[in-house]
Amino acid sequence: MDSRISSKLSRFELFFLIVSSVLIMTLVTTSSPIYPFNVWDDTNVYFTLGRGILKGFVPYRDLYEQKGPLFLFLYAISALISNRTFTGLWIIESIFASIFAVFSWKSVKLFITDIPKLAIGMVPVLLSAVYTIGMFNFGGGAEEICFPLLSVVLYIALKTIRSGNNLPDKKDAFVCGIIAGFIFWSKYTLLGFVLSFIVLLIIKSIRIKAFKSLMLDALWFLLGVLFVSLPVFIYFGANGSLGDLYESYFYNNIFRYHNHFEYSGIFANPVFRFFAIPFLSFWFTMKDDPIYLILWLITLLGLICFDRKYKKEIIIMTLFSLIVCLCTIFTNAIYIYYYGYPLCFYFIFALYAAVAAIKVCRITLRDYVKVIDIITVIVTIFLVFNLLIRCKNYYLLSMKKEDMAQFKFAKIINQIEDPKIFTYDIIDGGFYLAASVDPSNRYFTTMNFIENNTDAVEEQERLIREGYFDFIITIDNYDWDNYELVATSDDLCVDYSKMEYSFRYYLYQRTPANA
Repeated sequence: MDSRISSKLSRFELFFLIVSSVLIMTLVTTSSPIYPFNVWDDTNVYFTLGRGILKGFVPYRDLYEQKGPLFLFLYAISALISNRTFTGLWIIESIFASIFAVFSWKSVKLFITDIPKLAIGMVPVLLSAVYTIGMFNFGGGAEEICFPLLSVVLYIALKTIRSGNNLPDKKDAFVCGIIAGFIFWSKYTLLGFVLSFIVLLIIKSIRIKAFKSLMLDALWFLLGVLFVSLPVFIYFGANGSLGDLYESYFYNNIFRYHNHFEYSGIFANPVFRFFAIPFLSFWFTMKDDPIYLILWLITLLGLICFDRKYKKEIIIMTLFSLIVCLCTIFTNAIYIYYYGYPLCFYFIFALYAAVAAIKVCRITLRDYVKVIDIITVIVTIFLVFNLLIRCKNYYLLSMKKEDMAQFKFAKIINQIEDPKIFTYDIIDGGFYLAASVDPSNRYFTTMNFIENNTDAVEEQERLIREGYFDFIITIDNYDWDNYELVATSDDLCVDYSKMEYSFRYYLYQRTPANA
């Protein structure tokens, strides 16, 4: 590597990046202590699982979920820090945001020498943009946790290109293995970039006949994967639940997690659909959020700004890996609004473009450096402020816990001893947490495409018929013989598209005759 190039961070840079990340996450994620509650249903399901793990429940066997075990263990750590609030999750989110900030800046420093000190202000601009995109939602999703780890892999890939080495060193290969293992056991559809990086390295090794180095890297990579995977096998093996792990995390996600939409015309062809749906979904994702589209446009600009020596290899890597990522993320012809969020690690190239532009301006207008610096500070402050005020979650700051459905219903639920509750037609939005109640059945809430899981549907319907639950929470009105409506609550929600609407929640209690 060129002796003038170093991605090592100074103490000030590290401090600035971490503090910026923590401050931004404090403002944008509803897991933060400044918010009354994180109302995202997905996050609450994971947190319910995390709390359950600490109490001896085994994921998949005792409490059903579709996300990977390591992601759920992360929520167990969150619950270990605080099992009644999302403070632990806020800390975890801040750590991962800091990882993204640090490795984004390190990636830029690989290719730009003598960076103006004030240019580091572009990092909080990037963070503000990424974490206020609607796909971030309320905070705590698997995509949010995984894309900072992909930024580490991208940094390693860029470092390998910049250094002129044909392959990463053994330490980097081991780190990539650890990250691949974590993502595999969290949400394996997000492994596209890692897989594409491996394919490109294999092709390069074959071309230059570096088989020995490739085998050595492969060994260290697999050791990293094993380092992460071994605890998973030990945990589920010791609990006799390897079969539950396979069925819930692999079989059901692959064969049951899909809709039954009937396609016509050219879309009826599965081969065409396999290639067309990912790119259409990618376009819909950009169309849904203008900032996401703008960041991609600046990213493309950043790619063409690299020195000719590295540009071709970086562009090939980016385009190939993006195609692989799209085809692995948008699977089963399903479009869910946050599926494109893990691609945010590519915005490191947008950061590169911004920093390169600042340096060019200072060189071109060197007689006006102080003016350029002042403009840089003003623009940075304006962009950070302007982006942060776009956060859709601020409406929750004016709400009190006692006015939210979860806590209104908790007052009623907690009037009986050891209550059994169930969220029927909605994914748990925090009702278990608010009432401090553990689930009493495996399929304790609804889930996406639950109609494909006959075991879940049959269990839930049977338990309702038997009057097993003391309370049932729904968003639709039902006429059950053994349950009566005891409370409703109309709660405001701002969704990923930043549109406001109201949810009406219903609380049903088992009738005395069926108690």
